Amino acid sequence: MKIAELKKLLKAGEWNDIEFKEARTAVPKSAFETVSAFANTHGGWLVFGVSQHGEEFKTTGVEMPDKVQGDFLSVLHADAKVNHDVQVTEKRYDILLQTYAPGSRSIWTAIFGGPSCARAAGTTKPR
Repeated sequence: MKIAELKKLLKAGEWNDIEFKEARTAVPKSAFETVSAFANTHGGWLVFGVSQHGEEFKTTGVEMPDKVQGDFLSVLHADAKVNHDVQVTEKRYDILLQTYAPGSRSIWTAIFGGPSCARAAGTTKPR
């Protein structure tokens, strides 16, 4: 995803195909629920390094991108659950990590040890 597209999405906010996570130094557990939800629906972008303030989303960056990326991918790749790459994007002084989880029309079992999730009306919910 290009910076111009990301700027538009930050203004529009989260929806069925985009979710933002702060993830400054660690991967939040909810990131894996989001990947599961995107995979169980029509796919979507997960972007680390963005915080929410009320209805606004602002880039805050990922302080430890190598650690966050490594931790995220190690869970996704464990037991061949998912084989996704994470694209690293720099926006001014903020480093963002983003990944696209393609939808699969078949129900994925949860990759994070909880129930399988789906995405609807901009929220992630257990199936």
